[in-house]
Amino acid sequence: MSIETPLRVGTFQKDSRLPIEEVYRALEQLTHHGWEQQRIHVQEGKTGGGRKVVLPVYGYISPQWHENPGLWVLVGVHGEEPAPSNALAQHVRTLLMLAEAGIPILCTSILNPLGYIKKWRYPNELWNPDFGASVGDSEHVLLNEIESGPRTRKPISFDAECITVWALTQCVQHPPVLVFDHHEDEFSPEPDSPQARASYTYYHGEHGLVRIAEDVVDVLHANDMPIAQDGETAFGEKIIYGVVRNAVDGSVDELISAPRVFFRGGKIEKPAAKAVIIIETGFDPGVPHTLDQRVVAQGAVMNRYETYWNMMMHKILPSI
Repeated sequence: MSIETPLRVGTFQKDSRLPIEEVYRALEQLTHHGWEQQRIHVQEGKTGGGRKVVLPVYGYISPQWHENPGLWVLVGVHGEEPAPSNALAQHVRTLLMLAEAGIPILCTSILNPLGYIKKWRYPNELWNPDFGASVGDSEHVLLNEIESGPRTRKPISFDAECITVWALTQCVQHPPVLVFDHHEDEFSPEPDSPQARASYTYYHGEHGLVRIAEDVVDVLHANDMPIAQDGETAFGEKIIYGVVRNAVDGSVDELISAPRVFFRGGKIEKPAAKAVIIIETGFDPGVPHTLDQRVVAQGAVMNRYETYWNMMMHKILPSI
């Protein structure tokens, strides 16, 4: 089945997010410069108004990627977080310039487009994690504590299965060394929580490269994003200089940084990213007109991709 860019979908826009068609069109510019477009998955569902829609999920790979590991950029796992994909739509030229400079790049379109158009965190649920199925959930391929098998017997959803299979395939075909997964974070309603009016960054990877995540924290803070510098998350994870390190969270980020997974009946070795940074711009959903500044902050991180790439290469070049 041929899937083209959908038109006149009807995106939720009370928070001024871009219509999803504009995000698709912006990323299509990559194909005009020789990038490969891969269809990861197709979501089928209904708009907030009840109309049936078919929404593709794409991956884009820069031309002439051979054996060297590269930079990955992921956006749109959670539908209520518009700033990452809106910022990426504004920074397509940044990706093109980096690829022209010789940096291999893989990026995605919105990974949960059905959630995006409805402002739902999950494709099937507005917010409740007891019923919602995250498209980035990877528990079915991540190893359990004793590495005897996967943490769960089956994928949480078909969306998650498609994305993990694609991610594992790309880990072999276009191995990541540095990954940015752009997210947002609603402030906690608990007044004593470190996240009551601030956010933090997640990091998976080698200890010596956590400085990249710390620099991301500095960039977000410089762009008026409040940061929880220390304390604990709602899940009991320690926050150190605005960074939560190597959380066991079952995410696609944990998957990308894992050297071993359980796949198709057995434990396998796979290329593992050296550093995966999960960028979070915090916001209060009850406060209007903050999206523009969050897009600026996300874009400021994207503007430093080349700096982060150079930090990475300087650190690990002898071992590549």
